[in-house]
Amino acid sequence: MATQRLRRANGVKEKPESTILVSGVECKVHSEKFPDGKWRDVYRFTVPGWKECKITGLRATRRVINARLDPGVQFLYGINR
Repeated sequence: MATQRLRRANGVKEKPESTILVSGVECKVHSEKFPDGKWRDVYRFTVPGWKECKITGLRATRRVINARLDPGVQFLYGINR
């Protein structure tokens, strides 16, 4: 709590990064302060064959990762693992 107050006082708009697995893909997670004043989790990940992606929210992150891992999508775009 004290570090959060200190960050706010110093105008810091990010929190430290951590790493988690979402649907088998390693994601780097950190919180950012958005213009509406709320802190939201931002997930940064790379799915093989795709560029790095940065998405807000766990639910949206799962949806994007599952879509990119789908064999039909990979076949459509000609992505070989």
